[in-house]
This record gives sequence, structure tokens and C-alpha cells, in this order.
Amino acid sequence: IMSIYFGADDTVIHSADGLGGGKILQVVQSISTSQVTTTESNYQTAPTNTNLNATLTPASSSNKVLVNIDANFSGSGCRINPVLIRNSTDISFGVSNEGLMDYGMFRDGNNSFRFSFMYLDSPSTTSAMTYKLYFSRHGGSGTATFNKSQDSGQKSVSTITLMEVSAWA
Repeated sequence: IMSIYFGADDTVIHSADGLGGGKILQVVQSISTSQVTTTESNYQTAPTNTNLNATLTPASSSNKVLVNIDANFSGSGCRINPVLIRNSTDISFGVSNEGLMDYGMFRDGNNSFRFSFMYLDSPSTTSAMTYKLYFSRHGGSGTATFNKSQDSGQKSVSTITLMEVSAWA
């Protein structure tokens, strides 16, 4: 039996005995070292494809997909707004401007920075799901870059990892 306890009085919040759920059924990962730049500012209708994507076909429509993104970006005179897309639809997280960041991430100049994001999706299907990372610049008039390294002689690496998680019985 696995139990989760919270609080000073060790109250059991959740207890599972042989439910068989919550297991990782499959893992798919994609890696990119390709650099992509954009001056596109409309992340709602025309974000730029980073070409970082992975496809997973769930075994059951009640299973979930854990999406984990670790990406490298740089902005020169602008913010960066990443967008997560499932097949051809962006996944809305309730922020007013869509995308993964309401007003974007900022790192000006030649410096790059890491963007990490994790999301548990419920696609409710057994059809193949392709998760893709897109981006745009937000604010300013500069250039947003995916996979820009600090030094021109080096490459940056970004990853997307998908894990199918079985549903609780």
C-alpha cells in the first residue's frame, strides 16, 4: 500500500493498493540542435516552428501524456513567447494572450537562457498526438532565436519528452 501523508497529524490524503494506475507506459523524446530565428510577433495566429516535436499514440483514451520541454532561447530587443501545439491546435492555459507565457520571457542581448516547462495533458484519444514547440517574439522589434548558444562555435541542445501515464483504475 502506498499512502501520501500531509500535515502534522499524519492525515492520509490518498491511499492506493493495487490500483495499477499512474504507471509510465511509454516514453518518446526528440532532440534539436538546429537554430531558428524569427521576427514574427503574432504568436496567436502565426508562431514560428522550432522543429522540436515528438509524437506519441496513447494506448487508452483515459491515459494522460506528460509533456516535458527543456529549450534554449535568446532575444535581442524583444521578449520570447513559446507556444505548445498538439497536432494543429495550440494548447490554451488560460493566459490572456495565449502561448505559454502571458507577456513572454525576456533576456536581451547575446545571452541565451533555458526554458523548462512540464504539462500533464488529457488528449482523450488513442490517435497519434504530435506535440510541437513554436515561438514568437513579443514586444520590441528585435529577433527571437531558438537554440542560440553563447559562443558562435558551440551548439545548443533542446529536448521534448513525452510520457504516457496510465489512468487510475
